[in-house]
Amino acid sequence: MLLNLFRVKFLKILELSRKAYILKLKNALNIRWVEIFKDLSKKIRMDPFYVVMFIEGLAFGTYIVTIRTNIGMENYNAYSFLTLIAAMETIPGIFSVFAGGISDKIGRKKIIFFSGLMSSIFLILLSKVQLSQLPIFVFLFMSFYTMFYPIIFGISISKSKGSGYSLSKFLFFNSFGWSLGGILPGLILNLWNLNILYIIAAILIIIASVITVISYNEKEYQDPTVTLTDFKNEIKKAIPFLFPLILGSAGFYMLNSIMSLRLFISVNNILLYGIFYNTITGLLSSIARLIAGKAIEKIHPYKVTFSSFFSYLILALLMEKANSTLTILLWLLPIYPFFETSSYYVLGRMIKTTFHSTASGLFTTAVSLGGIINLSLSLVFYHSSYQTLLIIDSILLLIPSIYLIFLVKSSNRN
Repeated sequence: MLLNLFRVKFLKILELSRKAYILKLKNALNIRWVEIFKDLSKKIRMDPFYVVMFIEGLAFGTYIVTIRTNIGMENYNAYSFLTLIAAMETIPGIFSVFAGGISDKIGRKKIIFFSGLMSSIFLILLSKVQLSQLPIFVFLFMSFYTMFYPIIFGISISKSKGSGYSLSKFLFFNSFGWSLGGILPGLILNLWNLNILYIIAAILIIIASVITVISYNEKEYQDPTVTLTDFKNEIKKAIPFLFPLILGSAGFYMLNSIMSLRLFISVNNILLYGIFYNTITGLLSSIARLIAGKAIEKIHPYKVTFSSFFSYLILALLMEKANSTLTILLWLLPIYPFFETSSYYVLGRMIKTTFHSTASGLFTTAVSLGGIINLSLSLVFYHSSYQTLLIIDSILLLIPSIYLIFLVKSSNRN
């Protein structure tokens, strides 16, 4: 009798909690799209940094599809090699937090111009190397690029002034640029060699660097009086969030590598690959950024991060048996914007404004540590099937999901 009464009460509480959560979610997603796009057009005229975010997205979107297309054209079963490339893309960012800290101290313009120029040089060199040499040159390119873009994103965190929705507007333009970068390989393949796109991406990075150096007022956010102790104290604030961020990033990038090659095999067309890999996904992500910005202001940002990790876990389980159609549909799901926007938002709120390049660098460093995990696993399981890699990936995503549940409960008590 008592057990039955407890069961009824428990189910009632569960139903009330579910309804309350759905109500919060509906309020978070209550967006007036016409007003939003009018506001975005005004923002472009007021602040050229929105253009910088667009160009950065366009540049990296062009690079990311080009290199994966090159690999896919050479070898349909290069899952471990692509995981190695993903590791080489993420590992150099381990020092991004220090680059961000230095830029917060001496000024962001100097670091942006230097790292933008150097990353462009190595990106051009990528167009000249053999497939077997790609991991080394990708590592060299990303060593400078992971100094460049965290500072760009750090500026967007500072300019958003603690508002998740304002931050999502900057990220919207970045995703929109990314979406356009995806169609370039398919469009130029019959006109030029595919490697010309590495040079185009390099030119775009230089343009973004120049616009930032000319238009950005770094004195508004820079504090030359900060010390090494201040830097350490700010990093300590973010430590509880870094553990799930590292493992979750490792899980995401491993899944991304597997799915990107499965997608290439599924569409078997370079133009369609770019459209699905970047363009459609990027456009959906642009809209998802704005929704994510609203969501993290109405729902706890830890819950948004948890939802993204758990969603990727489900994707990893589904991918094991997915056919071509399901692979394409799963790829199009815009989950990453919720992960990235909530992560930048959490770090931006944990760390004060004068250290926002450091906060952005912390995100990149966490992703890089995840890349080291990926590198280790790709070497151990180099000749394994993608099904085996998906099992490993599921474990990488399950652990931070569980951790974030406890983190949410702990923050609620506080």
